[in-house]
Amino acid sequence: MSAPAIEAIQVVKRYGRVTALDGISVNEGVVFVFTTNCALDLIDRAFKRPGRLERKEDPTLAVVIDRYIAESKNVVHGTKAQVFKTLKNSDLGEIKSSEITSRALVSFAQELNKSMEPQTCGNYFSHLSNIFTVARPAWDYPLSRQEFDDAVTVLKKLGLIRKGGERDQ
Repeated sequence: MSAPAIEAIQVVKRYGRVTALDGISVNEGVVFVFTTNCALDLIDRAFKRPGRLERKEDPTLAVVIDRYIAESKNVVHGTKAQVFKTLKNSDLGEIKSSEITSRALVSFAQELNKSMEPQTCGNYFSHLSNIFTVARPAWDYPLSRQEFDDAVTVLKKLGLIRKGGERDQ
């Protein structure tokens, strides 16, 4: 265990309460990290007071897609629904939001290109763009738009994605 974690445990043990988290005692340079697999409704209310602890979710891409579909007023059907289903059931769909890199996205596109044309792959990335645009600002999910944009730049340069109607010259 690292020193900050040990100190956090000692502070809670010493005082028997969590006032140290409220800034009553000075702990400069100390970061309190708490983890649990306990259901949130079972956690002591003192820990859940505003400003005490932050809850950061890091869902898989499949979970983010499900939330997008559930909360979007735009009906998802046809090709878009099939694209989202494929994404959710792929290896990419199993990766946590914070771990999706441009490299992972490029690898996914390379796999797609084994069985489809670059225009179809481009369609997948067009639909996936919506997810990356919404996830961080709407739900504070750690899905990086920059990683997505970097991947799209690479994919265009490699010719792995194209708009419909574009031709090789």
